[in-house]
Order: sequence, then C-alpha cells, then structure tokens
Amino acid sequence: IGNDWVCSIDPSDSTIGLIVYKTADFGNTWYQIPSPQISSVDSLLQNNGSIYSVGPQLDLAIDQQGTLHVGVPVIPFKPGNFVDSFFVTSEWGLFDFSYSSINNNWSTCFIGSTDTYFGAYGVMAGPINPYVTEDNRLQLSRSWNGDKLFFTWFDTDTLIFGSASGNIFSDMHSKGVDVVTGLW
Repeated sequence: IGNDWVCSIDPSDSTIGLIVYKTADFGNTWYQIPSPQISSVDSLLQNNGSIYSVGPQLDLAIDQQGTLHVGVPVIPFKPGNFVDSFFVTSEWGLFDFSYSSINNNWSTCFIGSTDTYFGAYGVMAGPINPYVTEDNRLQLSRSWNGDKLFFTWFDTDTLIFGSASGNIFSDMHSKGVDVVTGLW
C-alpha cells in the first residue's frame, strides 16, 4: 500500500492505494501492474464520491486460476482521523480487489461491513507503557488447491459493548467463496 500518484488516474481518486509489482522470470525483472481504481467502491458505500484510502493492513492470496486477491479495508479519507468515532459503518467496508493477468484488469468485491474499525487497549503513556491496538486485521487464506478463498476479520458487536471503546471486544468473522462457482 502506498501512494506514488500512479495508484489512480487522478490523485483525487485515493490517498493511499494498492501498488503491485509482478515478476515472470523468478525475480530477475519486475514491473508494476496497473493499480485498481479505489473509487470503484463508491457505488457500494454511502460516501457520494469521497476520496478513499485503503486501510493500514492487507492480505493477499492467489487462487487456482492465477488471479491475485487483495483483501483490504477501504475508508473515506478524513485527514488525521483513523479512530472509530470518525467512521460511520456505511461509509467504509472490507473489499477483495482481484487482478486477472489474463484479462489485465481489476475487479472489486464487497466482503462486508463492520461496526468498528480501530480500538486501543490501555492508555498511551510513552514507550514504557504503550497501548496495544486492535484493528479488523482482514486475513485471506485458500484451500490447498486454490479453488476456495476464506476472508477472516475481527469486529466488536456495538449492540453489546457500545461504540465508545472501539474494537477491543472483537469476535472473529469469516466468509468463504468458491472461485469456480462464485458461490459464497
């Protein structure tokens, strides 16, 4: 993740995007593949054309068809604000950006929404007693032959714990897809 202003056609599309390099000769040479339009998620979220940022964590897997899948949270860009209280659930989500080298294009799939984004255990009291953060930590895994992908993340149920404490009472959530049939 990063921004080299090549993450999108127009820098107003996103602040931090996906940058992917590929090799076809066992690492002797590398080239950057075209980056996905992060704003492609706009129709799936309620932001009305916001500028977006991918979250600070991602995971990736390659399925049996050779398609690269990058699981990442996408959030509206709000300068300096990476705390739960600044995000409304419908404004952001967890996504799978998948790249097919056969078609040389990206597609976007909405994985899910969460009630929280970030939480911190303890109070930051300098390097002697730092707080510990808990994010959604979206993870991807695949079946041994790559025909199934599994997305796993952590979220706090705000109906039970409220939203003031953020993501510090998190439960694990998982969702799987069969890449051959497309069924979840």
